[in-house]
Amino acid sequence: MLQDIHWTEYIRFDKNAFAAPKNGVKAATRKTPDGRYIFWIHLHESEQKHIAVSVETTGYTSEHLEQATKELRERLGSLV
Repeated sequence: MLQDIHWTEYIRFDKNAFAAPKNGVKAATRKTPDGRYIFWIHLHESEQKHIAVSVETTGYTSEHLEQATKELRERLGSLV
């Protein structure tokens, strides 16, 4: 699902993403070395079934950040 979004650059497991709300999205506390935004996603079904990933984006501006946050929340809402 995430790889289908045209502005996603790289998706990987990231233990820091557990800081995001359960079944939610949070902007990471850092950006990529070249200044692009990173999001953390924490998917939680139970204590035994959960995962946290970071999503590197192609966006540099606050407008990109707002649009990406909105789209990620909409897509996550259809999953949970």
